[in-house]
Amino acid sequence: MPAHRHQLVLIGPRGSGKSTLGRCLASAMDCTFDDLDDRALTLCPEASVSDVFAARGEQAWRDAEWSALQAWLNESGDEPAIAARILALGGGTPMIREAFDALQATSSADQLRLVYLECSLRTLTDRLDAHRGDRPSLTGADPVAEIGNVLAERAPTYRALADLRLDGNAPIAWQVETVLRYWK
Repeated sequence: MPAHRHQLVLIGPRGSGKSTLGRCLASAMDCTFDDLDDRALTLCPEASVSDVFAARGEQAWRDAEWSALQAWLNESGDEPAIAARILALGGGTPMIREAFDALQATSSADQLRLVYLECSLRTLTDRLDAHRGDRPSLTGADPVAEIGNVLAERAPTYRALADLRLDGNAPIAWQVETVLRYWK
């Protein structure tokens, strides 16, 4: 990993806690945190991810995610002032072939680390149910009802990318401590 910068990318399904963990880690590490959903949304005229899906479909959202990820990977590459930075990916981002390839190549080149937040189906269902309506359907079914099938489809990709697999069911303090130990 370059001495001037460390990059950490959090991957996992919707509801796994990537954004929450990313904010906590950024605070603990005194570094920057970005949520890819927020970055991708700035590339869209719609006000929310659900609005993008409704107005222009999933492919428009995936295109925005890929563009936002490319920009994040390419920005500030030689700036020694950046000690570390963290990015939480959208749950579907690793399923974009170009994104998967770019993340894998960047990780293999020792330029970033990928942390997969693994959660039980029960944890994901509970979290999604608590935020019902915030996330678009990916299959046409209710987002809470579809999570099992979505997770089964995506988990092998998450595992293939992961440098570290983290128990996303565990308390956030434990998750932060585990990643900090791994980071050193």
